[in-house]
Amino acid sequence: MLLAGCMGSKSEQGSSLSTSDVDFYGNDDGFVEVSVVVSNAGNDAETGTLLVHATINGDAMPRVREVSLDAHTTKEVTVTYDVKMADVQNMSVDVTIQK
Repeated sequence: MLLAGCMGSKSEQGSSLSTSDVDFYGNDDGFVEVSVVVSNAGNDAETGTLLVHATINGDAMPRVREVSLDAHTTKEVTVTYDVKMADVQNMSVDVTIQK
C-alpha cells in the first residue's frame, strides 16, 4: 500500500485557536480516520471552524467541524471517512482552523 501525505495546519490571524499533531490511520473498523489536536492558547473561550481537507485516491473529501475550547485547553478532534484504509493508495491531509 502506497501512502503519501502532506500534513499541514494553519490558524486565522487574531485567533488563539491552532492545530497540531495531524495524523491519519485506520480505525478499529478499518475506516480512514484523521486526528487533529486543536488548542486554545488565549485567555478566553473560543469557538472555531475546523476544515479538514483530505484527498484520498485523488478524490477531494473536505469535512467541517465546529470546535469550542475553554481558555488554555487542548482537545483531539477526529474525522472518520467512509473509505477503508486497505483501499487507500494515496492520501494527503491539510487542516485549517477559522474563527
